[in-house]
Amino acid sequence: MGNIVTPTLRNWWAERSVTATKRRIGELERELTHYKEHVELLSEVDDHILKGIQGLSILAVLCADCVGFALLIWAGLGDKSHMFKGLEYVAYIVTPGIFAMLAFVVANLLLITVFRKLSAFRLNRSPMALANVEKSIKQLKGRLEKWQ
Repeated sequence: MGNIVTPTLRNWWAERSVTATKRRIGELERELTHYKEHVELLSEVDDHILKGIQGLSILAVLCADCVGFALLIWAGLGDKSHMFKGLEYVAYIVTPGIFAMLAFVVANLLLITVFRKLSAFRLNRSPMALANVEKSIKQLKGRLEKWQ
């Protein structure tokens, strides 16, 4: 969500004065130059393939979360007469709960670390990123012309 909203907010904030708008246009033009000179953009097909991989990875993590949640529910169901018999309680209730929590932690750490890098790689090389920078420059220049 941040990558979608941040440029819009920065452009809105830059429109508070002529100086800020000129500064923002300069930043965007430097970014556009960087894209064109140093970044190898992905083709549309590559971009869609990486989007698909990203979607499948999120689905896999959500499935792992569901399995962990099901283990927590399973651990909570059943005969509670064992609850106060010492080690049986630990073996029957706590152990599946611990495995469920580990599944949550591992799945979400994978999502945050590994798949976030894939997302950043795709977003920085997407043809849409270049188009969005050009669109922002055009909008801000139009706003600047209205002021002058």
